[in-house]
Amino acid sequence: MKHLYLQRSFLFILLSIFIMLLLGLQLFDYLNKTPSPVFLILVFIIFLFWFLSTRSFYKFVSLINQEKISREADRLQYEESQKLIQILRSQRHDFKNQLQIIQIMVQSKRYKELVDYIQDCNNSLDFAKEIPDRIDNAALSAMTIFFATQARENGINFSVESDMDYTKFHLSPAKITRILGNIIRNAIEIFQTLYCQEREIKLTMWETDPEYHFLVWNNGPPIPLEKQALIFQPGFSGKNSTGLGLSIVKQLVEEMGGKLKLNSTQKEGTEFYITIPRHTQPSFSTKEYLVEKMKTDLTK
Repeated sequence: MKHLYLQRSFLFILLSIFIMLLLGLQLFDYLNKTPSPVFLILVFIIFLFWFLSTRSFYKFVSLINQEKISREADRLQYEESQKLIQILRSQRHDFKNQLQIIQIMVQSKRYKELVDYIQDCNNSLDFAKEIPDRIDNAALSAMTIFFATQARENGINFSVESDMDYTKFHLSPAKITRILGNIIRNAIEIFQTLYCQEREIKLTMWETDPEYHFLVWNNGPPIPLEKQALIFQPGFSGKNSTGLGLSIVKQLVEEMGGKLKLNSTQKEGTEFYITIPRHTQPSFSTKEYLVEKMKTDLTK
């Protein structure tokens, strides 16, 4: 179909050029006498062909854009599926390890420790089951489960609160999970390199009429004031960090028309506060939304 529109566009352009040559000959005569009906007809035909060629070229470009949208939707769905697969593989591996630990405890008759260990495993499973109920978005839910599991393996208390209507959530899943994932990963890495008696990371998400709000907080050591303006620069790495990647976070937030604020003190901990407009052009979030958009474009 797109090739047909392109062929029509070129055909109309060629015909327009040919008719313009004829018009040039007529114009030569027109300078010496009153315009003939042939001259007026040629002018009308040129405008008609120009309109048809422009319309065909516009449809050609629209089809190209729709194909790009469809490919982007497929790619994002693939990424979401891969994240879920990664989580399932990780859970399968953890489950096997837990069974081995239980077997060893039973064989060594360490029953009190066994009861405590099983209770801790149950608490972790209950938390993982609660996340999909709180976050009705495949990509965000998968990301949260992944980092919650990683945090608990490192002795970090990870909690999440969400108050959003995910049926109308149109932010790019690839971008928003990359933004939040980089911040959470950075907090986990800091806890891994520094000793803290109580380790906490909290992810809070909510919405107001104009904006989406995302807050990632941790009670780790504060970021020095002189470094707070530098951590968003490419290549910056803190003394006790393996590479923050926060320059990517800032770039993605700005691409989505949002704002990123950092507050880090000894008393209040460190929080990254992100706001992103709700009523901007929706990014590619789900294939259903994109297919519906393409149907709308085709009916225009």
